[in-house]
Amino acid sequence: MGQIGVWLTDPRNGLIRIGYWVSADHRGKRVASRALRVATEFALDIDGAVRVELDIEPWNTSSRRAAVGAGYRCEGLRRGAIRIGGIPRDVFRYARLVTDSTLGSAGAAELIAADCTAADAAELHVLQRCCWVAEAIANDTLDIPPLHESLAEVRAWIGEWTVLTVRDGTRLVGAVRGRLVGDTWEIGRLMVAPDLAGRGLGRRLLEQAERLAPSETTTFELFTGARSARNIDLYERAGYRVAESSGVPNGHIAGAVVLRKPVSKNRP
Repeated sequence: MGQIGVWLTDPRNGLIRIGYWVSADHRGKRVASRALRVATEFALDIDGAVRVELDIEPWNTSSRRAAVGAGYRCEGLRRGAIRIGGIPRDVFRYARLVTDSTLGSAGAAELIAADCTAADAAELHVLQRCCWVAEAIANDTLDIPPLHESLAEVRAWIGEWTVLTVRDGTRLVGAVRGRLVGDTWEIGRLMVAPDLAGRGLGRRLLEQAERLAPSETTTFELFTGARSARNIDLYERAGYRVAESSGVPNGHIAGAVVLRKPVSKNRP
């Protein structure tokens, strides 16, 4: 199935490293996500631990999602930092500190994030419909694709987008998706279970989605209903601004507005 290891690389300074691999026939089943969360919590519980690190090659988007889901932050690209088969390879350095807050710190410590798979599609389909009812009321329209998509359509975009889900125990309570269009990272389907709204989970999901953007990204972009005041307030507090647009792509609410945010030059 795979292997994961925890190394005390610098005990005096509390530095720990994690490495893992998953066999091809077990990839896409959240094996890495679950193993990394367990290993990370084990590492952070070691007496004197300060920092846990892992390196991931840029092409490995699944491992990058797993790292973000386990509370790691990308600290930048390390060029030629490792050798594989004698060839220098670039890697992204991800790290988590003992003092870092996690996604669950918004009010429920048991909340965990993970990359989405086709196995999550049915629950995601239901959550999506629950979340967009409020948008239909606020914008006085039922012309909202998330309310009408079939289960097959949800399964399809899970395979086409980078998708993160959040669970409270076994219950799916949140999700967000992102994809690169040119040099723009489009973020969408940001959803939080209605009974958990207002606890900061949406803001944290947005932050997680931004961290997953490829290094060539220059702009973050998202769409929401023109009368979705709560959504617009969340996005503007995160640095987004309503922008002019020649049109709204398929898959968004009728009359949607576009909000954009330039990628910080200091972004890790």
